[in-house]
Amino acid sequence: MTRLAAVIGHADEADLLERCIRHHLDAGIDRIFVSLNVDDADSERVARAYEHTGRVRVARLATFAADPFHHFTAAKDQVVAWCDAQWILFVDSDEFWVSRTASIADASDLDDDADLVDVPMFQALPLRAADGTVRELALSDPASLPIVAQANADADMLRNDPELAPFTSWPTKVLVRPAFVAEVGRGAHQVASVIGTPRQRAASDLAIVHVPFTTRERFARKLRRVRIRLATYDDRFGPNQAWHWRRWLALEDAGEIDAEFERNTFREDRVPELVAAGVITTAARRFAAMRAA
Repeated sequence: MTRLAAVIGHADEADLLERCIRHHLDAGIDRIFVSLNVDDADSERVARAYEHTGRVRVARLATFAADPFHHFTAAKDQVVAWCDAQWILFVDSDEFWVSRTASIADASDLDDDADLVDVPMFQALPLRAADGTVRELALSDPASLPIVAQANADADMLRNDPELAPFTSWPTKVLVRPAFVAEVGRGAHQVASVIGTPRQRAASDLAIVHVPFTTRERFARKLRRVRIRLATYDDRFGPNQAWHWRRWLALEDAGEIDAEFERNTFREDRVPELVAAGVITTAARRFAAMRAA
């Protein structure tokens, strides 16, 4: 039986997918199922280059999921049929799971007293120099990236510091024993259980580093994809869903998207101040503080 498997849902850049696959293989994931949710030849080439290892399987979304909004559930079924994993985690290709332990599989969260683990997700935003140049994120070591210290930045934070406009997202994603899962919710933030209430715990050894922004060009390409998705599936989103994408599309239509991208970066010269204030940290620093507590 496989100890730990991952589902990577991909609708982003090919180079980001490669970094995501490589990171999770190196971080202790035994098997990875890649769901190609975007029609992109470069992304498929990148993913299939790992199939020879026997640890990675790749499938286009339309070949295994009848409903694209349920791709995580359909992918979970594919993983169970493939390798009968004890645990499955769900990740988008711009997310990187990190662990206090050397391997994610060795984290104390994966014990016999839990069936579902809520893992906090933190936003890693680019650093912006005084001349406006945006630094490339060091994705080779996600645990060292500057992250917004709050798992889910709120409106008060933005009002108190308008210069800092962090991406707002769900605060956790799930790590689960698949036997308990009837359906994986959109974004893998929760699951519907098939056999009663699972034993649930908050992660202590694990965190997720999310990199929603890296370059202006990538942001523009994401907006183009989102515009098409919303035009096609607008009726599938509730009033409180995808609000940030709708906002950004409106800003793009108004010619204000470059300024919005800059608002979603950290000013490099403010990093020491923001670290001291507890606004910015790193996953590694967070794990060290938890050990010392």
